[in-house]
Formats: sequence, structure tokens, C-alpha cells
Amino acid sequence: MARILSSIFYISSMRNTSQEFNSDTVIENIGYLCGRPELSELPYWETVNDYLKRLDPKSLYRIHRKGSPEEYREYYYYVLEAKLVLREDILVSIMTEFVENEGSEVEKQDCERKGICR
Repeated sequence: MARILSSIFYISSMRNTSQEFNSDTVIENIGYLCGRPELSELPYWETVNDYLKRLDPKSLYRIHRKGSPEEYREYYYYVLEAKLVLREDILVSIMTEFVENEGSEVEKQDCERKGICR
């Protein structure tokens, strides 16, 4: 959540995010947003970066130019989101549900109708 909020508030780096968000009020509000009222501190920027580096990029993908010499695989996640529009250039995701697949190699993606029910 700290990483998402730093983007919303146009904070230029994770180091600056740690400095800007290092107050009891901000930590309490982020804990409230995440459903963790017991939150007493935010992770340091290096901890966030280490976590993001460990995420497995092998998931959903699309193959472009299939069967040609220029064939390549593009990885991504489908998500269904409810967004709060503050201004033309400021959108805040308030609910995100991943559209998921069962199994590793599937031909058809999960659909938004199933995602909205979750």
C-alpha cells in the first residue's frame, strides 16, 4: 500500500516515501486501508524492493506473432478494479480482484463475471 500511495502522491523514490510516510498518523491510516489496525510501522523501501524482486513472473501471458520468427511472450495479470476518479489524471484503485486461472497452462482466461462474484 505504501508503494501504491507513493505513486498516487507523485513521490519520486521509495527512500522519499519512507521519509514522507514516517508518522503515526500516516501509518495508522495505511493500516486502516489495509485492514490491519495493529500496524505500527511501514516496511523500509529496501524491504519492499526485496519483496518485489522475489515475485514469480511466470504466470499469465500472451504469445504475440505466434508461429513467426518474431514470436514473443508478454506476461501480465488481468484484474477487475473499482476506481475512484479524483481528477482527470488521478485514479485510485479501491478494490482489485485478480481474474485467475486454475492450473499453469490454460487456453482460456478466467472471466470478469466470476471475478466480480469473488
